[in-house]
Amino acid sequence: MINSKKFCPLLILSKISLFTFVICCKPTFIPEPEDHPLNIETQATQLETKSKRVPQKNQLEVDSIISLNPSTHIVPKNKMKTWEEVLNIITQDYNVVVLDGQNGIITTEWDKFYFNQNLYRNKITLRIRPASVHTTQIIIKNNIEQLENTTSSNSQKILWIPSEDVLDETYRIINSLANVLKLESPKHFSKN
Repeated sequence: MINSKKFCPLLILSKISLFTFVICCKPTFIPEPEDHPLNIETQATQLETKSKRVPQKNQLEVDSIISLNPSTHIVPKNKMKTWEEVLNIITQDYNVVVLDGQNGIITTEWDKFYFNQNLYRNKITLRIRPASVHTTQIIIKNNIEQLENTTSSNSQKILWIPSEDVLDETYRIINSLANVLKLESPKHFSKN
């Protein structure tokens, strides 16, 4: 015969374990079928809630032009959008002599200007190509020359000598592109 006093603590312990098991374990529900009315209402509520949310900016989105060096820049827009806006900016100030949309090349003719009582001329060449699906690389070369008059006893020679970008035209073009595309301007590179 079993002594009930010996098994009493064991019985109490098993009741506590059963109680703990029932409290701690949450029942799992079988999901409602998709055509169930409760599920459709839930889905509609979720859609309304999502549509009312303010879209959050993706952490990976870049909202500025990145300058790798004074002549190479990465624009967070696709090639077509970048091409159109660069072409608009360039044609406002320059006459274009080479325009190759397929290869992304723009070259201007020589443009003369005075700065500090010296005559300069410059010619812009741009190469626009996709860096990725949503970004574009722009390489800008501003060929700038200063007029040097040399006079000898018999003749006067006109000589164009390479010069630095005295007006910082490359930065002006990139800054204008940033403004048009509603992006932050890149950090300015010093000439030194």
